Amino acid sequence: MPVDQLAVSSKALISNLDGNTLNLYSSPSVKASTLTVLSASMSAVVTTDPLTVAGTSWYRIRINRIEGWIPATVNFKKSYTTLVPYSQDTLQQAITDLTQVVQGKPATGAYFDRGVAEFSNLQYDAALADFSQVVTVSPSFSYGYYLRGLVNLDQKAYDKAIKDFSIAIGLSTKNAVFYNIRGSAYSDFGKSTSAYTDFSTAIQLNPQFATAYNNHGATAGNLGNLAGAVADFQQVIKLDAYYARGYMNLGLMYEAQNQTQDAIAQLDQAIKVEPGLAAAYSIRGSIYAQQGDFQSALTDLNHGVRLLQSGYDLWEDGPIR
Repeated sequence: MPVDQLAVSSKALISNLDGNTLNLYSSPSVKASTLTVLSASMSAVVTTDPLTVAGTSWYRIRINRIEGWIPATVNFKKSYTTLVPYSQDTLQQAITDLTQVVQGKPATGAYFDRGVAEFSNLQYDAALADFSQVVTVSPSFSYGYYLRGLVNLDQKAYDKAIKDFSIAIGLSTKNAVFYNIRGSAYSDFGKSTSAYTDFSTAIQLNPQFATAYNNHGATAGNLGNLAGAVADFQQVIKLDAYYARGYMNLGLMYEAQNQTQDAIAQLDQAIKVEPGLAAAYSIRGSIYAQQGDFQSALTDLNHGVRLLQSGYDLWEDGPIR
């Protein structure tokens, strides 16, 4: 399936780039801030239709709890399509091929790549074993701890995840993504103050990091700082006008302050930007119900349920595979 046929809300995989990595950008431009690097077989969700900027087609994706942009094609001596449809068969073939490499001539890169494919294929124990092998052989490789931490976080092993992310930070102290993900782990673990500190550091390290602002705002709201949360969510959509959860979360803050029309306007925009965002329909439906508009409420709530049943929703922070 060509990349231009990947539907909004569909799951996808970073394609085989013959050992090359792919940059995830803060906006659709190679001159934008690089948020992180992506490897083959990492799973993602496509959040918008392709956007063409200066003749280049871009996809906006959510991957490893970050939202950002990748070009639809890249050139490393030859042209590569960056995304392919999610397929367990594709992942299993990658795992089989990499197992042959590991058995023939073990290499850290092969263990890492196989761990990524196993993680995307929900083979958590195998992924943990491979990432553990990576950091045993290469203890200074921060991304090995980062990926192992992601597996632990997906399994709600918060103490282990936080430990892995902390090691990664110790090895790469200027990596905003590492602080952001540790903040997410602290947040999931109910440690909002520690989460807020990490999100603040991520923003300081990369002021173009919309996901960090979104997480910072959500944590500010949890701590009762509604004004701070509003400011953060406004910054999110200023940095990335396609960040649907920024609009949705801003709507939630307005609702909390009884600014219902402003809340509905933000939720409308969230749904316009990302029609598959189930939680936005659910929240807007609840507001309609409070206003006595039960028909609109029922329509929104039912649509939200259908989206959840389809297996897609960006309200949850965990990776979707």
